[in-house]
Amino acid sequence: MLNELYYWMCYYTKKNKTNRTPYFTAILLFTLLLSIDITMFFYLIFHFLKGNEYYRQWDYKNNNFFFIGFLFFNFFYFFKRREIVLKKYDTLSLKRKSKGKIYFWAFIFLSIIIAFGLGAILSK
Repeated sequence: MLNELYYWMCYYTKKNKTNRTPYFTAILLFTLLLSIDITMFFYLIFHFLKGNEYYRQWDYKNNNFFFIGFLFFNFFYFFKRREIVLKKYDTLSLKRKSKGKIYFWAFIFLSIIIAFGLGAILSK
């Protein structure tokens, strides 16, 4: 599933004519969305178990660690395998590609909506 999300990130970043590094840009965007999702997961856990004060201390110390850790992992995992991933998902049927696009856009929109929604609801 992550390979397919990376494929669609590459697909859409290659469409931008001014982007000279679409594969690295896809890795950055993918890492950003994964970091948002992981941060919101921990935000929920700390909110319901420890309270907001513990999360605020955790937030500033560890969010950058997650982002940099995911960035290194994604860079070494996806950048080396990008040709394999691109070949694999280029050969999918049109029906399967449309399903993959739906999953991709759902992942992006749900990540953003959950981040802003939970931030607004739980910050009160």
